[in-house]
Amino acid sequence: MDNRYQFDPLKAGSGPEFEEFYSIYAESISARERKSKAWISEMADRSEYKVLLLKDNAHVIGFSVLFLPPTESFGLLEYMAVADAYRNGA
Repeated sequence: MDNRYQFDPLKAGSGPEFEEFYSIYAESISARERKSKAWISEMADRSEYKVLLLKDNAHVIGFSVLFLPPTESFGLLEYMAVADAYRNGA
């Protein structure tokens, strides 16, 4: 992977970084599988969820959402997507 890419956790359920993440989420996840923007915003602020962002030159181009309940011995990859412009690239 090129050095211009980086991974960062989503820090809040609002703001420019959240909006870039949510835009990819809404475009990539089918409507019947998609949660509301308010629910996703709340989820981003909950400790049992981890949202990892893939960035290219400080812009969000992909993400993964993990559900990691602290009292359980499992984790669940709930969502993962890449912005359309970055799919099928070399």
